[in-house]
Parts: sequence; structure tokens; C-alpha cells
Amino acid sequence: MRNVEEILHWKPALVALPPDRPNIFIEICRKPRYNIADDLQSILDGLRSDGVNFPKTLIFAQSIGKVMDIVIYFKTELKGQFYADDTKSYKSRVFSVYHGNNEDKTQKFCVEEFVKPDSTLRGVAATVAFGMGIEVPNIRHVIQHGKCSDMVVFWQQAGRAGRDGNPSTFTWFPQSIGDDDKELFTKLKEDTEICLRKTILEYFLLPGMDESALKYLDEREKCTKMCDEDECVCSACMCCTNCRNKCDCVA
Repeated sequence: MRNVEEILHWKPALVALPPDRPNIFIEICRKPRYNIADDLQSILDGLRSDGVNFPKTLIFAQSIGKVMDIVIYFKTELKGQFYADDTKSYKSRVFSVYHGNNEDKTQKFCVEEFVKPDSTLRGVAATVAFGMGIEVPNIRHVIQHGKCSDMVVFWQQAGRAGRDGNPSTFTWFPQSIGDDDKELFTKLKEDTEICLRKTILEYFLLPGMDESALKYLDEREKCTKMCDEDECVCSACMCCTNCRNKCDCVA
């Protein structure tokens, strides 16, 4: 790069932008109490009704123990539907698990099968071990159940959704909050007035970054209330839980 600059007598302008993913709806499920069965009931219902056609879903939890609790819950509740065929092999699971202590064959299957566009595997419960280097473009829903180690990991895991650019959802069940970035996580959990997206992106602002990239969140057009019968698709309703709840079409 430096040689090119010297030859052309050219100094490029480097513009750094906050890491926004506007196709991801940010959802925070605030509840008096949290438990796996209640919190993941909609995922269970979807797997029961849609099977191998259920939108791909990735569920993160911080500990291996909790990840195993999640996969045991689905296996127990789905019964025979936990498998796509009668072989009941780990290769025919519709829901699997990924963590650092997995057998190599399970990890290999999970990655190779989940990445397929028409994969039999429709859901995975994982620790942060399901991380960099694993590219699954059509995950439609990412869930963080409970605390996350820090905001960088939190947003990286959210970014696993919708890598293909299509509308997707990131859901956080704030059952607990860790010590790192505690103030920010507490604000996201408790403050129903803030724009969740803007608050998260402001965390990533560094000196020299183009802050105007966030202005569009304050300058969005008001909802026209010309929504279809099922769902509003205005910019506020496609942003986050808080913005949707304050939108004119909801009020």
C-alpha cells in the first residue's frame, strides 16, 4: 500500500465506521423470571411444526453446562422429531450442540451440515467456541441466553445472524449480567427509552470514526402507519424492541 501511495503521490482517506448490521432486528426479552423451557418455547414449537424447514437458529450460552441443558431440553421435548429420519444418528439431528469439549466428529458434522443451504440441522446450541472461521450465511435467528463475557463478544454473536443480508433477529434473554461492560448491559436491559442499536454502536466509536454514520438513527422517517396486516416494516419497527414499542403504528 505504501509503495502505491509513493508512486501515485496519493494519500488515501481512511474512514472507519461503527459495525452496524441494519438487517438484524435487536430484541431484548425482559421478564420477571427466566428459564429455558419458557424462553425457548417458540423455537420448540417451530421445530415441531416445520421440522427441517424451520429457519436456522443459533442459541448461545456462556457455559458448556447450560448449552447441554438446552440441547437436552430439545431432545426431551421433541422426542422422535429430534431426528429427521428413523436412523436416529447424530447426522440426522435437527438440533445439535457445539462447544470446546465436543467430540471431533460432532464438531465436524455440526459445521459442515449447518452451513448447507438445505441442511437437515436447523438449530444449534453453542458456546463462544462457535466463533471465528465458521461462516453460515443464512442463520435467521441468534439467541443469547443469559450473560455474555463482554460487549465485543455480544455483538460478534449477534452478527452471526443474517450474513446473507436478509432480515434476521438477534434476541437477548438478560437472565444475568457479567462484570465486564456491566453498566452498558444493565442499560440495555433496563432502559426502555433508548435505541438499542444506537447505544450498542456508540460503544464501538473510536477517535477518528465517522459519527455521522449513526445520525440516520435519529433522522429516520416517521412511520406512515401504512403497515400490512401482519407486520410493520418501517425503519423503527425493523430496528429494535424499544424503537418498535415507541413507533406510531404501535401507540
